[in-house]
Amino acid sequence: MNTYLSELFSSIQGEGPFIGERHFFIRFSGCHRKCIFCDTNVKRTKKISIEKKPGSGEIEYYPNPISSSKILDFVNLIDNLRNCKKVSITGGEPLLQYKFLKDFLPKLKNDNRLVYLETSGDLTQQLQSIIEWIDFASVDIKLSSVTNEKNNFSNHWQFLKILKSYDVEFYTKIIISNDTDEEELVEAVKGIHKIAGKDLMMVLQPMSETESAKNVPSVTNLLMWQEKAQQYLNNVRIIPQTHKMLEVL
Repeated sequence: MNTYLSELFSSIQGEGPFIGERHFFIRFSGCHRKCIFCDTNVKRTKKISIEKKPGSGEIEYYPNPISSSKILDFVNLIDNLRNCKKVSITGGEPLLQYKFLKDFLPKLKNDNRLVYLETSGDLTQQLQSIIEWIDFASVDIKLSSVTNEKNNFSNHWQFLKILKSYDVEFYTKIIISNDTDEEELVEAVKGIHKIAGKDLMMVLQPMSETESAKNVPSVTNLLMWQEKAQQYLNNVRIIPQTHKMLEVL
């Protein structure tokens, strides 16, 4: 079975609880969301960008679509010393390609890798079909005041319930901008608390400036929103995208 990717590379995890760890990244094409702050090209392309020597910035290209066996070949070629125990399945929204993932993830697990899913957290049926191969999930809870799209909290909560029912470890992330609506943020935090309990880690991630989104939050607002969230959750952290600071993939 073949799929469409945009990137393959080994680098540090720049977000969330595993920040600074070496991960192997498999970036899938396509996304059903249109977040105004998105800094990733999610469109299908004719070629996949591959950094064979980690950190070099030297890019080679391989044609799309690509088979599961060829992806594994690249994983083991680039990470030949097996520095990357965790493989980040990211996008775009990787769950859009759940049929391919049902074929690919068991092979990845058989190669003694851990599967780290980075997702928008609202495609519940697709998650259900592959959850047995997921070790950890990063779940992005979308606020309409930041994305300029209608929020989908009901699907988010169902998504978290599925992860919890299968004992999959996860954390939640909320992108924050100066346009963040306080009431909407508190509603999201309350929903997370109700399903996952007060000790679940939640990350408030300041929006990175892009050509289409420049409302980077002030430090004052970040600290204020952290205090609001801490009324319901014990482990609320403000973590920016550190890989952007280091200018690495």
